[in-house]
Amino acid sequence: MNTLHLMRRKHKARQITYENILTIENASGDRRTSRLYYIQDHPFPNHRLTKEYVEIDADEGTYVQLQKTISENIKIATERPRKLAVFVNPIGGQRRGKQICDEIVVPIFTLAGIEVDVTVSEKSGHGKEFAETYDFKYVDGLVILGGDGTISEIFNALMRKTQSDAGVDLNDHNATLEKMELPIGIIPAGTGNGLVGILHGCKDVITSTLQIVKGRKKCCNVTGNYNDGDLIGYGVFIAAYGLFVDLADDVHKFRWMKIFRIIAVPFYYMFLKRLREINVHIKYEFLDGIQHHSKEDNIDCQVKEKKRLINLMALTYDLDFEDYPKDKQPEKKDQFDLLDYSPCSRFDLIKHFYNLVHLTKEHLDSVNFITYNKVTAFNLEVTEDNNPSEQEQNLRYNIDGEIYNIKTPNLYVKLHPRCYTVYSSYTGSLRWS
Repeated sequence: MNTLHLMRRKHKARQITYENILTIENASGDRRTSRLYYIQDHPFPNHRLTKEYVEIDADEGTYVQLQKTISENIKIATERPRKLAVFVNPIGGQRRGKQICDEIVVPIFTLAGIEVDVTVSEKSGHGKEFAETYDFKYVDGLVILGGDGTISEIFNALMRKTQSDAGVDLNDHNATLEKMELPIGIIPAGTGNGLVGILHGCKDVITSTLQIVKGRKKCCNVTGNYNDGDLIGYGVFIAAYGLFVDLADDVHKFRWMKIFRIIAVPFYYMFLKRLREINVHIKYEFLDGIQHHSKEDNIDCQVKEKKRLINLMALTYDLDFEDYPKDKQPEKKDQFDLLDYSPCSRFDLIKHFYNLVHLTKEHLDSVNFITYNKVTAFNLEVTEDNNPSEQEQNLRYNIDGEIYNIKTPNLYVKLHPRCYTVYSSYTGSLRWS
């Protein structure tokens, strides 16, 4: 039995699945009234979860029996974690990570009967150190409270350790990766929080916390990013070369501006700074040898192209442009979205970045400076006929907001499907925004 049936006087009978029940406790100052706390699902197109309660008239004997029934069935009928390791980045985004953890996340976990072991980051690189040294065999999962950069740092350390322990050659892009068994919960407390928006359908702290409480899991993809045969890192959300590297680099440099840098730095680039143009060769690899393009489908694959770009952006998922109901969602394939940007006017670029917040297929079809493909892999090689003064800038690469120095401007990026699991019951579309 997966559902609790509540019969209440003067009210309609209610049914609540045990997965959605947080706990039951006596109402303050009233021994004959109990409060049943539960998760309310607000489906398409909202996608949020909220914490609610319903009051129940019950004497002490009924309350004790109901409490026992709920506790037993949560253990039997759900995958709710019993103990979680929680890693908090206190300086990401608006520097509210610790406050969010103390005032929202931990109280909800405690209410749901989940024990937590909280670690607050104290220094640069602490996430990597934590992932490499923490003994995860005593917890059911790991919760990361931070932004895309914090997630990437911890995830890369865990993935590298998983592959090394399994004897997988990290630098072999053709190797089948070992799946990471430790489930990960992601709660937004950073600047971008892009991965949370895709996996949960929104960037809401309470929704993300309640997704973890429900205990359901889904498998997720990663991209392997390689340079001259060596692994740079694994990507869980976005990888970029060119403009998005320069932007992210300056956003990091101006951290003293706090949240205002997210507005100031892009404004500087859009209106004042000269944008770099890079000559490259790109080799695309398509699923089944077919090019799945934004403007036409089933075009014969052109393997290699020479282009002049200002930016290249790869998303780790086969994303949707619309928010489809559950029964009308297109089939997900083992491919990811790739956009490469040719030089264009500042007005067109500003207009595009405005539309990027809620990207539509119609917008991509209307612009002629973006090539949009769904690929399984691609190879990017910067040609020799580029500005020598920009050589150092061409040796930088962006994975999930973190800037990496590379040996040569030669990149190979490949999708590795279903390599790790996250706590999420979200079944909606994987949206751009």
